[in-house]
Amino acid sequence: MGELQQAIRSNRVLTVRHPNVGTKRDVGIIGFKQGPQSSYLIFPRPLLADKDQSVIGINYLLIDEGVPSDPLPAQKPSPRRTRKARAASRR
Repeated sequence: MGELQQAIRSNRVLTVRHPNVGTKRDVGIIGFKQGPQSSYLIFPRPLLADKDQSVIGINYLLIDEGVPSDPLPAQKPSPRRTRKARAASRR
C-alpha cells in the first residue's frame, strides 16, 4: 500500500487549494479532497482537528521535501549550436 493511502486512512493529509484568482491566499482543508489546483501535504502524525476544517496561514518555509524513492535519471542537455555554426551549416 502506498504512503499516500496510509496517510489518508490515518488522517495525516492536508489538501491545499491554490486559487487561480488575483491575490487570494492558499487555503488548507484537513483530509484528502481531490480537485484542480490542489497540493497534498502529508504529516508524520494524525491531524487532531475535524475533517473538512479549514486551515489558514500556511508557512511554506517549514515544509521539508523528502527525497523521491525512485528518482528519474538526470539527462544531459543537448549542446546548443551558435548562430555562426548554424549559418556555416546552411552554406
